[in-house]
Amino acid sequence: MIEIPEAAYPVARALLEGGQGTIQRAIPLKGSLVERGGASLSPWLCQTTDGLFVAGAEIGRSAWVDLKAAHPLGYEERVLGDRLHVGDATFQIPLRRGGEARAAIAIGRLIGRSGAGQVRPREEGPWIERPDDHLRLWLSQMVHPEDPILALLPTATVAGFPSSPLPGVTAPWTLLITGRRAALVAISGVGDVRVETLPAEAIRAESGLTRDEFSCGAATWQAPVGSADSMREVCAWTAVVAAERVRVAAAAAWRRGKAGGSEQARRLVSRLARAGDPRDALAVLALTAAPVSAPAESPELLPAATIAALEQLRGAGDGAPLAFWLAEWAPPDDLARRVLGHLMATSDEATIAAWALPLHQAIRDRVHQGADALERLESDIALAEHLVFSGERARAASLLEPLLDGLPRADLIEVLPPEGADLTRGEGGDATRLRVLELLVAARGDEAADPGTLAALARNQPLVPHRLESLAQADAGGRQARAAVAARCLRPGGLCLHSGGLSESPQLEDARIRALPDEQIPHLHHPIAQGGGTMGKLQAALARVSPPDHGVLRDYCERISTRHGEAPRVIAEASRLLGMDPVPAFVSRGERRVGLRSHEEPSPFMLIGGAHLDPDSPHHFSPGELRFAVGAEIAHIKFQHSRVTSSDVWGGIWDKGTMALGAAATLLPFLRYVPIDLVGRERTARAVGVLIPNAWLKKIYDAEAGAALASQLGGDLGKLGNAGASVADSASGALDKVKTAADKLLPDGIGPAAPETDVGLEVRHWVAAHRVMQLSADRTGLVLCGDLRAALRAIFLQHSRLLPQLERAETEGLHAILGTHTEDGALAFPELATRVAGLVAFWLSDEYAALRQAAVADPAESAPAESIPAVSTSEAPAG
Repeated sequence: MIEIPEAAYPVARALLEGGQGTIQRAIPLKGSLVERGGASLSPWLCQTTDGLFVAGAEIGRSAWVDLKAAHPLGYEERVLGDRLHVGDATFQIPLRRGGEARAAIAIGRLIGRSGAGQVRPREEGPWIERPDDHLRLWLSQMVHPEDPILALLPTATVAGFPSSPLPGVTAPWTLLITGRRAALVAISGVGDVRVETLPAEAIRAESGLTRDEFSCGAATWQAPVGSADSMREVCAWTAVVAAERVRVAAAAAWRRGKAGGSEQARRLVSRLARAGDPRDALAVLALTAAPVSAPAESPELLPAATIAALEQLRGAGDGAPLAFWLAEWAPPDDLARRVLGHLMATSDEATIAAWALPLHQAIRDRVHQGADALERLESDIALAEHLVFSGERARAASLLEPLLDGLPRADLIEVLPPEGADLTRGEGGDATRLRVLELLVAARGDEAADPGTLAALARNQPLVPHRLESLAQADAGGRQARAAVAARCLRPGGLCLHSGGLSESPQLEDARIRALPDEQIPHLHHPIAQGGGTMGKLQAALARVSPPDHGVLRDYCERISTRHGEAPRVIAEASRLLGMDPVPAFVSRGERRVGLRSHEEPSPFMLIGGAHLDPDSPHHFSPGELRFAVGAEIAHIKFQHSRVTSSDVWGGIWDKGTMALGAAATLLPFLRYVPIDLVGRERTARAVGVLIPNAWLKKIYDAEAGAALASQLGGDLGKLGNAGASVADSASGALDKVKTAADKLLPDGIGPAAPETDVGLEVRHWVAAHRVMQLSADRTGLVLCGDLRAALRAIFLQHSRLLPQLERAETEGLHAILGTHTEDGALAFPELATRVAGLVAFWLSDEYAALRQAAVADPAESAPAESIPAVSTSEAPAG
């Protein structure tokens, strides 16, 4: 506090009594101040609470000159003492008191602009530099108390003051941004003020040689060294005004956090919230958010004020504030998902759901900035479903289409689905791919216009009748006919001997089957075996089975001959198809009278069970059935498949299997966005069933009966949504059950092993390697016979324990047989279902059509066979 000299008391009293304010600073001057009566008074330079004066007083006499009204007013800096010029009078300032005099002049002139001397409380923030006394005083006078200062940044550019009392004086510009104004402000050392108001547009920034340069409207300036980044951070603020500018600044301060940012954000939001804008209620939510462990879909976890604000915003019909909230306030992920979950749970119309799309898009964009590939994929699927529901079908399709090519293949889970997965219900497949394909169909709107996607769905769920029927109705040409045949094979009567198929497998002439070109042979393999990889390593590690003595076979088995009907011709056709010499074949009797078996060493040969060639045997093959069985068996020779039990391969694939199942389980969180009431309980349950088998669902929902499980699924996805963090625990329990069941498959494991009375009956021991071998062989057999019905019948006819099921399949339908459960709830024929699914999926593929066309010669043409199309990752056939 500045002390007033005792000699100045009379002057102070005179000014106060004259209504000129309380004196704050008094500096004696040399010269004369003449009062009205002509007497001279000793002058003082006086700064008061109301202005600036040159005043003098003695007993009974006083006089003063208001410097704010004086003209001209001049100030002269001199070595031996500055001078103050007021009109025609000149006053000498004592030596070494010039700085104090200039300060008094500056403050007095600034105070005089509003007639008040109140100083604005100092505000803090990341972009507020501490102002000097002059600037702080000017802010107090010229910025409304309710208009918060958002940025106060000095520049490296100086301003001149042509009309200043002090000629040639300069001062640096300061960038000022408040809620209501943006300007460059400069204040000289003697109280001159220059203000350059900036237009309502963003500040432009350019990198200079030595300093960064900024401009807005006609104003330009440079940033001091080390301050350019701070100035760049506020460039966008000037493009918006009033409360919106304050919101932008508050969010930026909150993100900055340090250096007073959090406190400034709270101060600004508190000011904004008083106006009752719902956007500011969301900001308050971000300021007070704390992580929670409850499901993101639980709207009760949102404060009542937030829910009210969301409803108020929804009523305005503009979802942009939600995207701004996520982008600018950066709330925690769980909070953003809770808000989105509430919005989706309360969106009962497409137009209402569309209102939340900007928020969902922003959440998806945030996930893509740092999450792993699986989380990014999940976010894309969830957003696509929201887009479809909201009527944004074109956007959904453009988002989904690129996903298919980027999806990883799920070959292992196709041949080794989770224990308990019912393939007839669509369980156990590649849930992600199926979801993308389903959404693509919905996005494209008209199923008839999208047969390619329907075909991919059918190949991924080949035992689900409605998939086949949809394809049969929507497609045209050969694929349509094949889909109709596959659908008929699943229905009652579809496997009857004379039920018909795409081909009745007539007795083809020898010349009708031709050898496949070498480059097409690899396409007979199941996709998991194409190109080597894991499957190649497994096969290389398999222990070979010692073949029976060839000489003994000659002594005790009958060589295939023309007396065995079509058998020699079929064997020749199969061998020719695979580019092999005709494989020697023998008829096996007795215990080995059912089934086929082949060996590669010491030279290739094949055993055919005599029952298959006996017209009176229930195992008798029709021509088409014989072609399938022989083609598959000779393929085992061609592909050098070693026959082993599951104990030889299980250890090598178990870890891979559990990894695949675990990956499927991590896709559960996308269900949080499924609006049950709108999508429909049946579709919702189907989506859930695709992702996770009934055995897993029963474990999660603690439901034994299927009806109870369906009821809980259709009414509450909360448990699955909540499985985000705990799904691994839920899944691991199910995987333990899979492992336990798998152990029972081992031939020397727990429980008695059933006698193998049929040649080649190793269904119980198939695991991934066996299944891939068999599925590759089945593909070859199907190409040779060209009749899906005959191929499916041949599978049953080759095994004594499956034959009774063929009659049931003919009457009840193959779909019903494959979906049969035992008394303890387990699937009765899981391995058979996997094999049939692989066969049907291949039957529906373009790859099959091309291979079949290449294999069957057209007598009227000698053109080379067409090339085999690449297996698209968007199709991922199960077989």
